[in-house]
This record gives sequence, structure tokens and C-alpha cells, in this order.
Amino acid sequence: MQLPLFLKVGHPDVVREHRVRNTACLTLPMIVELIAAIWLGQVAGLVLVGVIWAVTFGLYIPDYTGLTRSYEAAVVRRLIAWQWIRTLCWTGRSALLLWITAGRLNI
Repeated sequence: MQLPLFLKVGHPDVVREHRVRNTACLTLPMIVELIAAIWLGQVAGLVLVGVIWAVTFGLYIPDYTGLTRSYEAAVVRRLIAWQWIRTLCWTGRSALLLWITAGRLNI
């Protein structure tokens, strides 16, 4: 993520281009992540994916949309703070998947 760089660049066109590229790169992996969470049926994994999606669609997308119209450093800082929530959830999902894999491989 280049969010801290947005504090230095501060131009809606840069944010817009970043958003378009991010959407193209991350849509499929997020869908696969959701399908995998459902398929594995782990409640903790589903909760973590739910939090990631709620933050993404409830907070990230509206804030990014606003930044493409007018730049505000406070919004960038808010995106950075929410990114930590998503990072913690992805870290938890990774730990959960490693635990599931280790159990199935008898490691």
C-alpha cells in the first residue's frame, strides 16, 4: 500500500490512478479469499473476512472515492489507521490457515 506516500503527493489524480490499479489487482484475490473462508467453514476465518470486507466496503471505498474528488490529509491518515485493522485481520487469517495446514499435514 502506498497510503503514506499520499501524504506527500496529495493530488486526486494520483489517488484515482492508484484506486483503479488496486481494484484491478485485488478484486479477484478478495473473492477467492471469501470463497476459501466459506469452504473451510472456520468461524474465526469468516469473522476476519467479514471485518476485512466491512472495513473495505464501508470505510475504504467511500474515503478513496472522496480522495479522487478532493485531497484531504485527514482522510489519508484515517485510511492508514483502518489499514492496520485490515492488516491485523489478514495476519490472523494467515495464522489460522497455517494452523489448519499444519494440522492436516500432521506437522
